Amino acid sequence: MLSLLVPYSPIATFASAEDTKVCCDASEVDLYLLGDGNKQLSPFDGLHSETATSVSFETSVASAEQIGKWELESAWPGTVPDSTWTIELDYEVSDAGGANLNMSATITIGGSSFTAFLGVDQSFIAQGTGTISIDVPVEEVSVSGTSEISVTVSARTIVFSVPASGAKVEFLWGSEDHASSLRAELPLIDLTLDEPVVEGDMVYFAVRIESPFGMEALVFSKSISLKVDGVTIDEDPTEVLDGEAILVIWTWDGASGGKETVNVSVSYELQTGIILQGASDFDIETFDGTGEGGGYYPLNEPLRTNGKGSPLDISITMDLEKEGSDLLLEQTTILTIEGEMAFWIRWGLDHLGDDTIPLSTVLKNIDGGNIGDDERGSRVIESAEISRFENEMDSYYITFFQFGLGLESDEIIGDLGGAESFAITLDLMGEDRVRNAPLKLRIDSLTIMSSGLDFRMLNSAFMTPQPSPLWSTYDLFISIKSSAMSSFSYIDVKQSDDVNVNYWRFPWGEAATISASGFTQSD
Repeated sequence: MLSLLVPYSPIATFASAEDTKVCCDASEVDLYLLGDGNKQLSPFDGLHSETATSVSFETSVASAEQIGKWELESAWPGTVPDSTWTIELDYEVSDAGGANLNMSATITIGGSSFTAFLGVDQSFIAQGTGTISIDVPVEEVSVSGTSEISVTVSARTIVFSVPASGAKVEFLWGSEDHASSLRAELPLIDLTLDEPVVEGDMVYFAVRIESPFGMEALVFSKSISLKVDGVTIDEDPTEVLDGEAILVIWTWDGASGGKETVNVSVSYELQTGIILQGASDFDIETFDGTGEGGGYYPLNEPLRTNGKGSPLDISITMDLEKEGSDLLLEQTTILTIEGEMAFWIRWGLDHLGDDTIPLSTVLKNIDGGNIGDDERGSRVIESAEISRFENEMDSYYITFFQFGLGLESDEIIGDLGGAESFAITLDLMGEDRVRNAPLKLRIDSLTIMSSGLDFRMLNSAFMTPQPSPLWSTYDLFISIKSSAMSSFSYIDVKQSDDVNVNYWRFPWGEAATISASGFTQSD
C-alpha cells in the first residue's frame, strides 16, 4: 500500500478502489541522440546542449567506420512490439559537390539485434545541410530493466563527388539545432492512478510516475494534468518522491457528498506531441467538512520543484546615513516565495527535529530544540517552530540558502559576518497551515561602511545552478537612499534593456530605484 494516507488525521479514509495502472505498455517516442564520450538516448529535449556534437570525415571511407553508439541508460520492463524504428541523423557537406554514402544502423534490444541500410534514394547527399533517415524493422522482444537498448550508426563507404581542398561530410547531434533522434516504440513509463484518499469533503488523487528516468520524468516532461469527470483540476499539485517513483497529488473539493463514482483521467505530455493518457473510475464517499483544509499533507518530504521552478520576488531597501564619524548602511531584503518552494519550507518547519522520517540533509541539520511531538507534524506551523527556525538562521543561513533555496547568500544579502547586527525573520502572510501558500523571508542588517570602498549590493549570479530549476522567474526591486551627510559615489548596473534604473539627487540626499521582472536563472 502506498503512503497516501494523510498522517495525523483520524478522519482520513481510503476510497473503495485499488491502484490502477492506466498507461502504457509501449509508447512511440523520439529518443534524442546526446553526448560525446558518453553517448546516450533520452526522450527529453531539455537535455540538449547549446552546441552540437559531431563526427566528420575528410577523406573517402572504404571500410566500415562507426559514427557512434547511443544507449538508453536504463530500460523499462515490458514488451517491445513489432514496429519500425527510424534513425534520423543531421549532416553537412562542405567543399564538395556532394558525397555518396553507404550507411547502416543496428538496433540492439536485449539479446536481439536488427540492422538496416540507408536507402538508395538517399545514397547521394548534395553540398549543404540535411537529414538522412534509416528505417529498421524490429521484431517483438521482451525487455527487463537490465536489457540493453541502443543504436549504432556506421559509415560503410563514403565517396566525395567533385571534392575541393577541405572536402568534408559531418554528422551532427545533441543540440536544439541538430536534434538527431531515434523514433522508437517501446515501454518507457508507467502511469498509475493510486487509490484516492478522502478527508472529510476533500479527495486526494495521486498519479504515480514510474520510469528509468527518475526526476527527469518530471523535470523535463512538458506537462501533466488531471481531470475529474472531465473537469481539469487547476490548483497546483504536490510532488513527492516515493522510492524510485514520483507521486503527483491533486486536491479535489468538487465532491457531491456521500457515495459517488467519479472518472479520473491523467494526461502526461512526455515530449511535444507525445501525450500519454489513461483513466479509471473510482467509488468514493465524502463527509461533511469545512472545505478549508490545508490540502494534501505528505508523509514524506515534498519536492522543492516540479521541474519548472517557483516564482520569487526580491525586494531590497538600502539606507546610507552618517552617524558621528561612521557611515551606516541599513539593508532590508525581503524574499517572497511561492509555489513548491514555499510548500517545502512550510512542511519543513512542521518537521524541525523530526527523527522519525528521512529528511534531506538541509532540513535534518536544523536543531528542533524544545519543539514537542504535539507541535511537530501538526499540519499547522506554531509560533515555537517559527522562533526556532529564526534562531537557527543566525548561524545556519548560509547553508540553508545554498542547499535549501539554491541561493548564494553572499551575492543576494551580502556578507552578514561583517555586519554589526542582523536578523532573519519569517512571515507566513496570515496563513499558518502547511499548504501551498506564499511566505516571506526578511533579512535586516546594519553594516559600518568605509568611505571610498566599493559595495556590491547584488550579483546577478546569486542563483546556484541546478539541474532541476528551483526558481521559474524572479522579480527584483531595489530602493537606495542616502542622507545629506552621506552619498554614493556612483551606482553601477549591468546594462540591460530589461532593467529599469532611476536616480535622483536632492539637497537632503539622493535616491535610486532599480527594477526588473520576469528574469530567469540564465539572465
